[in-house]
This record gives sequence, C-alpha cells and structure tokens, in this order.
Amino acid sequence: MTSTPPTLSTADQQQTAIAPQPGHQKSAKLSIAALIMGIIAVILGLGALVPLKSMFLGVYLALAAVFLFGVPAAICGVNALTKKGAKPGLAMAGIVLGILAIFALFFSGRILFRRAVSQNNLHGLRHAIAAYAAENNNQYPQQLSQLLKEKYITEKRFRYPGKEKLGVAYCYLAPAKDAPAETIVACEKADFDEEGRNVLFVDRNLRWMANDEFAKTLAKPANAKFAEALKRAEGP
Repeated sequence: MTSTPPTLSTADQQQTAIAPQPGHQKSAKLSIAALIMGIIAVILGLGALVPLKSMFLGVYLALAAVFLFGVPAAICGVNALTKKGAKPGLAMAGIVLGILAIFALFFSGRILFRRAVSQNNLHGLRHAIAAYAAENNNQYPQQLSQLLKEKYITEKRFRYPGKEKLGVAYCYLAPAKDAPAETIVACEKADFDEEGRNVLFVDRNLRWMANDEFAKTLAKPANAKFAEALKRAEGP
C-alpha cells in the first residue's frame, strides 16, 4: 500500500508564497539603513555650517557627515538596489542624500577649513599678546610687528590661510587700559570671508561672527577706534 504525500491547503500555500525570504529582509534593511545614514549625513552637514564655539568642530562635523554617513549611505543604497526585495524608494533617497552630503563637503569644506585655520592663527596671536603683556608690565604691543620682531609669533600667523599672497590678514589695535570685555583687539579683514570673520576680544574671547553681528559689535562705543583702524586697514 502506497502512501500519498500530504498536500497543503490553499491558505497554507498562500502564506508560503508571501512569506518574506531572508535575502529580501536583508535588502529591505539595507534600504532603510541607506535612508537613515543619508538623513544623518545631511543633518551633520548642515550643522557644520552653523557658527560654533570651536571652528574645528565644524570641520569635524563636515568630515563625519561625508565619511561616516554620506559615503556608507550611498554604498548601502547601491548594494540594496542590486538585490531582490529592496525598497527602491528608500534606497534611492539614501543614495541621493549621501551624494548631497559629499558635494556639500566640496563646496563648504574648504571655507570651513580656512575659517578654522584662521581662528587658530588668532588663537596663536592671543597667546603671543598675553606673553608680551606678561613681560612688559601688562602693556599690549602697539604693532603686530613687535610680536614678530621679538619672536613671540611667526609671520605665517599673520597670513591668509590659502591666500598668503594677499599679505597681512588681520587688523589689530592695542586696547585702552581697563577696556570693557566687548572691545575688539583683532579680526580678519573683509576680503578673507564673505559671510563673516573671526574676532578676538580684549577678554581673550575668540569666535566667528556673521557680518550682521560683527557690524553691530563694531558700532558699539567701545569699538569706535577699532572701527576707524579697520577702515584704514581695509581701504576704500
């Protein structure tokens, strides 16, 4: 007597037909991962453009946006599209966002890096001024050339990062005794950055300021003499 193999009911056959395959699940996860990393890449890229206390942090955010999330997003998206069960819409969105983050680095990364280097130059200038004052009865140098002549700082610190041929990149004015904290001591000249400039204050606070904010700070009574000096340094 021969036995007949068991047969599946119609409902069981339908459940078997629509059951997700392991490979399909992996492809779907890759698509979702591409989208998530693409979104994070764009968020970090935008965050890099926001003025931060440390300009180098902006550079780090831009690099992280591209190499930790942007490139992996594009790779995951392309890999997902080559497999069955992928979610094309999510994968393509991840690829596009990843590519946008990569292009953003090329367009904004250079200026962010230059801002960071310039801020580092002013950081060195801040320490040089402090060292000079400590050895000269708390008197500020009257000219930046004094710091260079007495080897408190190197000439490279005075130059435009990436635009060395333009000459001295910064305007400096020794502050009056007991000047308020809002008094500007040094800043970049206008032809360095179209969007703003790094500014050093008498209280040693150093930060990047957008043009509007800088104009308001420069208009304060405490900065009247510095405004005149900056106008002469930048020319007509």
